[in-house]
Amino acid sequence: AEVDRLRGWVDQHWPRFASPEDDLVRLPAFAREGGLASLLLERAALVRVRRALAKLSEPRGEAGAQAEALAFLYRLAMDQGTSSPSSSSSSSSRKKKLHESGAAFTAAGAPSAADVVRCARRWCQGQWTEPVEMLYSEVFPLAIAALTRHAGHAQVVGWACRLLTLLLLGLCRAAAATSTE
Repeated sequence: AEVDRLRGWVDQHWPRFASPEDDLVRLPAFAREGGLASLLLERAALVRVRRALAKLSEPRGEAGAQAEALAFLYRLAMDQGTSSPSSSSSSSSRKKKLHESGAAFTAAGAPSAADVVRCARRWCQGQWTEPVEMLYSEVFPLAIAALTRHAGHAQVVGWACRLLTLLLLGLCRAAAATSTE
């Protein structure tokens, strides 16, 4: 079903990027900012957000799966809040490995002030992608429900608190106006 939806989406968007003479998408149209590649990645993120939200909405959701969903949503919000999500400094790659390994939430740390300010600035300027808009519109009650269900599970509590902190401060105009220097 998801593959059929993707095919329909590609059929709908292909003409925007294809060459009129041969209906092929050239590399510059594919790879440019806002090109077909970035739209496909955004679409994939949207599907992953839907899956994570579905995991969180399960009334008897298993704590590990809910912690994993919360961690994914947190990373998505953090990536949207950074100017260069693909940058690979040793600190960011260490944090990414901690996030992916499921290490205790205290080991990976809370969002930095700079991360929160970048998220808030993007929100205030309307620079969010569709997956992040979905995240902001649906995650609050689901994260709180996961906290309620699994109040004794450190991973769920940690990821939910970090995600809610980042999202709530990310909506704040005062945070957007804060200097990070």
